Amino acid sequence: MVVRKASDREGFTLIELLVVLAIIGILAAIAIPQYGIYKAGGADAKAKSDLHNMATALEAYYTSTNNYAGADLTTLKSYGFRQSAGVNDDIGSLTATSYILTATPTGGSSAWIFDSIYGQIVAGS
Repeated sequence: MVVRKASDREGFTLIELLVVLAIIGILAAIAIPQYGIYKAGGADAKAKSDLHNMATALEAYYTSTNNYAGADLTTLKSYGFRQSAGVNDDIGSLTATSYILTATPTGGSSAWIFDSIYGQIVAGS
């Protein structure tokens, strides 16, 4: 019969396991906030994409009718607009020659606004 000494036993010590858990905790503390930032950025990108697509569909509508007034999201779908999941799109105001569009993403940083007069997307309040 072979008797093993305590020093011959295989396995990890409690200190080694605690060090590994501490390292995993530090990595998780760094990764979890970054994940939230990336997720919000993705939601904002979807909202901006919707604004571009709504503007393109409105321009196609204008080409057909020579007027922006009277357009709504249902009408824009027949001109190629497809609303992204998790984004609340709205046509803020329409005149005969201009429009303002808004898109609010779920989980994003803020609402986004596109004004046809300035031709750029800006963060809303």
